[in-house]
Amino acid sequence: MDFIEFAEMYQRRTAKRMQDFEAVLKDAQRKMEFTAQQQAAARELYPRREPQPIARGDYSIPRKRVKSNGQVRSVLRREGPGASVDK
Repeated sequence: MDFIEFAEMYQRRTAKRMQDFEAVLKDAQRKMEFTAQQQAAARELYPRREPQPIARGDYSIPRKRVKSNGQVRSVLRREGPGASVDK
């Protein structure tokens, strides 16, 4: 293979690569345009809803209240909590 033959093969290979590259670009462009059309149609059919207002207030977990059925649950001390007992 001489240089002229090599140069012709190189030109054919690069031309083929360029055609393949342009075909891929064309396909990607077509897909992007189709996606843009679909998104525009979806925006028209399903308009965005207003965001829900954030409620202000207490978000703590509610605790269950225990009913006491009229019974004493603890003993009351005369000294009070934290006082030392000196007997």
